[in-house]
Amino acid sequence: MRKGTSSLISLPIQRPFDILAVDDTPINLELLEGILSTRGHSLRMALSGEEALRRIGEKRPDLVILDIMMPGMDGFEVCEQMKTREDTADVPVIFVSALNETGHKLEAFHAGGADYITRPFEALEVLARVESQLRLRDFQTRLEVKVRERTAELSDANRELEQEIQERRRTEQELKSSHRRLRELSAHLLHSREEEKAQIAREIHDELGATFTALSLDLGWIERHLENRPQEVKARVAQLRKDVSAAADVARRIQTELRPNILDDLGLSEALSWLVERFMEKSDIESLFTGEAGPVDLPDSHNVALFRIAQEALTNVARHSRASRAEVSLLHEGEDLLLEVRDNGIGIGDATFAKEGSYGIRGMHERAWAISATIEAVQPEGGGTIIRVRLPKLDSSGPR
Repeated sequence: MRKGTSSLISLPIQRPFDILAVDDTPINLELLEGILSTRGHSLRMALSGEEALRRIGEKRPDLVILDIMMPGMDGFEVCEQMKTREDTADVPVIFVSALNETGHKLEAFHAGGADYITRPFEALEVLARVESQLRLRDFQTRLEVKVRERTAELSDANRELEQEIQERRRTEQELKSSHRRLRELSAHLLHSREEEKAQIAREIHDELGATFTALSLDLGWIERHLENRPQEVKARVAQLRKDVSAAADVARRIQTELRPNILDDLGLSEALSWLVERFMEKSDIESLFTGEAGPVDLPDSHNVALFRIAQEALTNVARHSRASRAEVSLLHEGEDLLLEVRDNGIGIGDATFAKEGSYGIRGMHERAWAISATIEAVQPEGGGTIIRVRLPKLDSSGPR
């Protein structure tokens, strides 16, 4: 035991410590000073509890060695008052008494004491207990410093992280705002282009249509007055009538491509039905349209957008799907309007559809976005592709 104690107290002390010894008997204080001075510790003394609290208030010690039995304020009361003060609550207290009763020791620990020494003093025991508490106190102090430093570092890092998050949120918000403005601009451009197409189609119909009609009537009149003219002149006039008729057909085709009259005259369902019939004639792909009975009540911009999406989807079927059959449907599903273009070809998934770089597919996405619709590509189990456009129910301000 004595060998273990000697080994313990021989451990190096990092620095001299400030110790306050409290005892109403001066000789006891002198004995403690003699023991502790051998280790280079600074010892302050107090002869009463009241004086001890005053000295503690003047300068906080690293350790208090406190006699229990003192007149006036005893050691228990001094310790309890120290533990109630924030600045001294963590200062270790070693109680000193001539009493060696278990009950007294328990009361000392209950009052907040860290250890207990009995008189008469054993120098090695005093040094061992004092320096054990001092090492713990020193370790606690250094640990608190590390914790404060680490807390400060974490606080700085947290502030930097919060600033980075705020900056990222601002950047994301700016990107979203920029993306929204670009989409709005795209929708405006699509609308403007459709208006220009409609205007050109009207001009072709009104101006060129009337001109071709007049030319055809004039050529008919000329033919009727060429009965006595050479056959060669008659043939030239007949050829001219054919050329005029062909030019009129081209003008009508261009007009139809720009803006089908049927879309304005009969509505979306009839226009889609006409589109499917024309697609089947041009592609030799068996095609079918299924639509709502009666007109679908939509704004003109929505009719045009859905028609153009179906038109582009059928173009992709003809060019890329290797399909032998295509179906277009326009039906209500609950309160939503559902446009589907399906084929039995090689298939394209939604991931590929979303990443597809062609202007046609981009155009479908932009047109769907412009009318607040969703668009996706689905691969059914039987193969092929379904392009599905879902338009929410319209209220007075547009799609919900």
